[in-house]
Amino acid sequence: MASSEPLENQSEGREFVYWVDANNHVVKVNEAWREFAQENQVAVLTQEASGPVPLWNFIEGREMKYLFQVMLDKVRQGGGPLVVPFRCDAPDRRRFMEQTMVKLDDGLVEVRCRTLKEEVREPMALLGEGGERSSQLIYCCGWCKKFEVSTGKWVEVEHVVKELELFGGVNLPRISHGACPECVHEITRLLQ
Repeated sequence: MASSEPLENQSEGREFVYWVDANNHVVKVNEAWREFAQENQVAVLTQEASGPVPLWNFIEGREMKYLFQVMLDKVRQGGGPLVVPFRCDAPDRRRFMEQTMVKLDDGLVEVRCRTLKEEVREPMALLGEGGERSSQLIYCCGWCKKFEVSTGKWVEVEHVVKELELFGGVNLPRISHGACPECVHEITRLLQ
């Protein structure tokens, strides 16, 4: 469903909410979450999905899964609400967001993701779905969306093409997810 709102305002202020049970399964999502999944062509957990879905189906990378589990454990032990800033980028825009985790009854955690700001940019093919990918693998931080271009050097997607000399490349590299040291440090600080 196309929106009549300008692209840069489509998700600002919307809250995408989901609930995670004690077994780390997503058991419910709000309508805005479903709409966001459809807008971004995320096939998992649209309106046709039924039953609990493992949270780990949506979180990629060993570091990301570990940090998310630590956050859930802290909230479940009464250490909430926990508020963490993050980015959710698309090929043609940057989304600056905030995630709030709140403990409910019986190990259930409510996760609210709110878009603070959205910026339109030139489409970045590296972040797109189309096309065959090469065997080269690069890492994207699941929190800030920077890419590791060499050991310990993380840059914005606009700089990856230059840093990795991907000019005119037919097959872009595959992307895996992790967490950059800066984000690991910041999330660890928030958990203390």
